[in-house]
Amino acid sequence: MRWLDYFVFKEKTLLYSRHTYNSSGERVVEIPIAIDFCLSMTSENLLEIGNVLAYYEDLFPSDIPRRIIDKYEKSDQVENIDLMELEEKVQYDAIISISTIEHIGQDSTCYGDDTIVINRDREAPLKAIAKIYRLLSPGGRALITVPYGKLIDGIWLIQFSEEYSQFLLDSLPPTDISVRYLKRIGYELAPTNPRQTWVEVSPKYLLTTDFHWPFPYANGIAVIELIKSSNNSDSLIFPESPRDLFYHKSVADLFKLEDRRQMRIELFSLFSHFNVINLVVVPELYNSESVEKTISTIQILASHPDRDSISLLVYYDTEKYSETDVNSFLLVLSNLEVDFGSMKVIPFGGLHQIQMEAIKSLISYQISLADGDCLDFYIPQIALDEVVNQRLAELPNGSLGFLNLV
Repeated sequence: MRWLDYFVFKEKTLLYSRHTYNSSGERVVEIPIAIDFCLSMTSENLLEIGNVLAYYEDLFPSDIPRRIIDKYEKSDQVENIDLMELEEKVQYDAIISISTIEHIGQDSTCYGDDTIVINRDREAPLKAIAKIYRLLSPGGRALITVPYGKLIDGIWLIQFSEEYSQFLLDSLPPTDISVRYLKRIGYELAPTNPRQTWVEVSPKYLLTTDFHWPFPYANGIAVIELIKSSNNSDSLIFPESPRDLFYHKSVADLFKLEDRRQMRIELFSLFSHFNVINLVVVPELYNSESVEKTISTIQILASHPDRDSISLLVYYDTEKYSETDVNSFLLVLSNLEVDFGSMKVIPFGGLHQIQMEAIKSLISYQISLADGDCLDFYIPQIALDEVVNQRLAELPNGSLGFLNLV
């Protein structure tokens, strides 16, 4: 894996946070984005919802004063106020909230709240964003980050999704809201302060992204920016009845801790062989022509100028093929007399669906051997002849991909 000191957000290069506090999750990109937002503010009338930036004071500019509210955290600089009870007659030129909104209205026992919420309002985080919009003065701006992927009710948080967020996008003028998305595609297997790789993506590449799986905490985030163009907030009045949405359970709720650990060990064993660019092919083991194309693909990639930055994953469905078929195919691959250099060929199969979803999220391209042999519709496809005639280069979102450099 290629570890960079920076990522690209809104066509701007920002340095990853290497602060040691809460360093295994999305804070590595949220903090630089938050600091960049605050530096763009000219007003001192700033409200922070959720006491987050105080943990990064050595990174956060000391000359930017702010009011901090947090329902639970105790500190001399923090007012213990529930956002939803904040007076709206006082408005702010800027509001910032980092990974806080998703918890509003959800189970808070992990924060020391003994109150048991029987009927949680799963749309409370959306109502909190509507509240933030009303708290903005005309021309005011807000920056909000939330976990994003498939819609998950994690009990203590809601992971946002496309359908969940649609009310906001439909209710606000397009000039008043913009949303950008980041996806984690790399995670260093280090015990402390692991390096990570995040890239800006279209939301369609986050449709199956889970929370706290395979990497700690959010594996995708939405960065919501609000700009209040007028005093009219009537469009953000929520209907009394919640929308009929399907909420997935988190991996933590679906599997026992011991099972999750074993699946993660199997996954990370595969991840340890991943490279800068991870390609995948899906051969038909019953089809000799498909197997021959797979071997030809391996041989061609082994002679590519950038082969040392490439891994090729070869997927076989263990429910579709017998153990004998799979073993025969693996024997063919192992007997190939090819100089691979540092390129790795990784046959894999027999994994659980949630392991497969995690692997798909880290694949750069799928090479089609024939019609219909696609591993996942949302993984970008590339033809083998395109790979042959192109070189690796940095893409606009900061990731590496194949480009025609001629």
